Amino acid sequence: MGRLKYLNRNLKLKTQFLLFFILSALIAAFLSIIIVSICIFLFEDLKQVNEIKDYVKLNTENALDQNYQKELKRRIPDDFDYWLFITDDNIPYTSSSNSIPTELSNIIQNRPTEEVNVATDENRIISYIPLHSKSIDGAFILEYKDTLFLNSKLINKMINKTSYSAFFNLFVFIPILILCPFITAFIFSLLLARSINKPLKELINASETIKQGRLDFVINTSYNNEIGQVLKSFEEMRETLQESLKKQWTMEEQRKDMILSLTHNIKTPVTILNGHLELISNYGQNLTSAQKKESMDVVVTNADRIRVMINQLNEIWDLERTNFSLFIQDVSLCKFTKVIKDNFDQICSKKNIAFEIVSSIHKEDTFSFDPLRMNEVFENIISNSIKFTNNGEIKFEVKKEGDGICFKISDTGTGFNEKDLEYIFNKDYKGDEGVKSTSSSGLGLYICKLIVEKHNGKIKAYNNCSGGASIEIFLPSLMNKTKIQSPSYF
Repeated sequence: MGRLKYLNRNLKLKTQFLLFFILSALIAAFLSIIIVSICIFLFEDLKQVNEIKDYVKLNTENALDQNYQKELKRRIPDDFDYWLFITDDNIPYTSSSNSIPTELSNIIQNRPTEEVNVATDENRIISYIPLHSKSIDGAFILEYKDTLFLNSKLINKMINKTSYSAFFNLFVFIPILILCPFITAFIFSLLLARSINKPLKELINASETIKQGRLDFVINTSYNNEIGQVLKSFEEMRETLQESLKKQWTMEEQRKDMILSLTHNIKTPVTILNGHLELISNYGQNLTSAQKKESMDVVVTNADRIRVMINQLNEIWDLERTNFSLFIQDVSLCKFTKVIKDNFDQICSKKNIAFEIVSSIHKEDTFSFDPLRMNEVFENIISNSIKFTNNGEIKFEVKKEGDGICFKISDTGTGFNEKDLEYIFNKDYKGDEGVKSTSSSGLGLYICKLIVEKHNGKIKAYNNCSGGASIEIFLPSLMNKTKIQSPSYF
């Protein structure tokens, strides 16, 4: 059974069918030979008795011939007794010194015209074979040891109506030739069906379990054939579904946390906004123009903070969608970096920050990415650098790396808290406590990470040798991505 199990698990189904067919045929042939041989052995006595009877019946005319008697003696085994009976006193020849068995007394008196078989108490059979011809009118009496089939009335009746050869061929040989292949084929079919049915049942049970929403199980994938491929594919699908559900559950939890965090963050600007609106509403007549302007500036600033937070939340939900699409374009890197420099030069100069672009890119070089989304990434990172850098320097480096391109933004500001470095791209990361209570929603770097990953890129952050922050972004070549023909801004 161990070898059969090994074959079921490692052979292809086609090979299994062929092997089972060949084995079935060979075993059927072998069994047929064995069973026919056993039957020939078991029926040997019956065959011998019937051959003697047939010989006697066919040679009735020669019953008294000396040559016939010699041939008869040669044919009949030594453990058989026989008598040629004509009258009670006329027994031309016999193989025994004994008289005719008393069990035949009534039969001899009746002189039947058909063969009669009688069983004795000594486990022997006496056959009375009537002989009628022109030269003789009597009977041949044969006594022999009873065996398995010799005293069967049904078998003897069938043989008497046909012949021993016809009986053996029709009721022994042909049925064996038919039944052996059928039985072996049936047994091998059951074994093959069982070997196929077991993994199929496992597959059905797995699908039912998945239908019930349960994915915390493992499918047996130890089969190295077509069934194994199906099971492996199903197991991969289960793992993918499980991973997908885990991610979905994690995202749902993160969204809940994010909404709670956003609700908490909005409280501060809403409270400030509400306080200044009440001040203007209740005491507006007593306020000077400068005080009114100051309050309105605070209202606008905090309303804008709320707008930014809500927009960021909407953007995250948009980026987290699986069907989110980028607008990939061939972008001139020189033009792209120039636009970024122009956008931040004036802001940096107000804080005495030197903003420098360091590029090893040729003027005509282009690269494929979504320019609007990547511009959003760099604006977010550079804005953070400006926020935490005073009287320092911000450097924006661009260089090719293999088939991709690397962007690096470094500053000489306060840098990242070392214990927070591994969390800065998570939702709601805000750095030190001082920033939490002011203007950050904690979603900016998470949005940057999502956009970079949508480009199949990588983003990492670390503190540079000057103690400031550095963020590197690597974008691989997107030459195989379908480019969207949209207005080019760079």
